Amino acid sequence: MSFDFAEVFTVAARQVVPLARSQGLSFTFDCQSAGVRIAGDQAGLQGALHRLFLAVIGLSSGGLFVVSAKADLSQSPPSLQLRAALVGSDVTMASVTAAHDHLGLGRCQVGSVDPCTMAASGVCPHTQGQVEMTAMPGHGALVTLSVPGVEAPLVTEMPEPHAQGAHAWLVNVDDALARSWEKRLARLGWTTTRVPSFEDATARA
Repeated sequence: MSFDFAEVFTVAARQVVPLARSQGLSFTFDCQSAGVRIAGDQAGLQGALHRLFLAVIGLSSGGLFVVSAKADLSQSPPSLQLRAALVGSDVTMASVTAAHDHLGLGRCQVGSVDPCTMAASGVCPHTQGQVEMTAMPGHGALVTLSVPGVEAPLVTEMPEPHAQGAHAWLVNVDDALARSWEKRLARLGWTTTRVPSFEDATARA
């Protein structure tokens, strides 16, 4: 039985937004995997994403938390890469080590170019996908999961949905999240306008 990846990814991201906000993190989200289906354990992938996001959020009490997913369906077999990153000045060696242990990765390797750079890799126990982590305390970290079980896309003559330049308002949205939504809406053919407040939106309407 296969399942829609974008739905699982979106739910996992939505669940951790309150925690990210409580940590003082800005948040951006981007999913370039429309229509991608995964053959495997849906609950296992959901748990793996939740665990990965928590590990990255735990790196810092401030900064920018970024999650993204991008599929490459042109190759055989198709691939899907999920990335969770945190950019923040107070990322510490202790928090990076804790994230490494939380993800159950192998021994950290210290970078040869910068002695403060750490790298680790391993296999996700929930999905059996490859996990890689790179981190630079004082700057940020990136965790990448290669999601296994991506199904080849079905051949269809249905055109992709496109809004043909219709207008969408982003009301009372912080700058980081607005940039994320603008990218996603632009790919679907929308023209976006930022509106600073609900009062301003009411007045414009």
